[in-house]
Amino acid sequence: MNAASGGFCSALELGRCLVSAGTYDRVLVVGTERTHDSGLVEAGDPTGPHRAAGAGAVLLEAGDEPGISTPAWGSGAAPAQVARTAVQRAGLRMQGVRAFVSHRHPDERIRQDAAIVLSLARDVIVAHDACLSGSPSAASIPAAIATLLAEFPALSGEPALLVGFGAELSLAAQVVRLPERTGASELRTL
Repeated sequence: MNAASGGFCSALELGRCLVSAGTYDRVLVVGTERTHDSGLVEAGDPTGPHRAAGAGAVLLEAGDEPGISTPAWGSGAAPAQVARTAVQRAGLRMQGVRAFVSHRHPDERIRQDAAIVLSLARDVIVAHDACLSGSPSAASIPAAIATLLAEFPALSGEPALLVGFGAELSLAAQVVRLPERTGASELRTL
């Protein structure tokens, strides 16, 4: 799928549907991106964190309880509304979300501001993986999930809001129950 940074959430929904329908028992969803071709990023380049290459994946399989909600979609400059709709579709309130994972904005202050705008609980864990590794577009959400679970293993099984912004044109958000930390991310679907 090609939806830029919104691609992982879009592909996650396709995988969820394939498993839920019984078409496949397991689906591997891989987010990968190479967002810049000009070689290495120079030290001190302020655009450097926005240009990275990477890959991340999750394995989906059927579970006894739903673990991935129906996503919300959008376009343009309405990511907060798309995120709120995704949380509502998951049957939660913003205060029920335990982690916030977005591929966008490698600056920690901007990520924290986004959590405030969304009215997330004060103790929500905001993934900051992109602050360390750059923003490899569609790969950043699964990479951030792995980093988040390594740093905060108690988040296993907790609801996390995932938000992908595809070049400001393709927005996707959904709530997932974070997988057990087993070396590879594994999300259970319906």
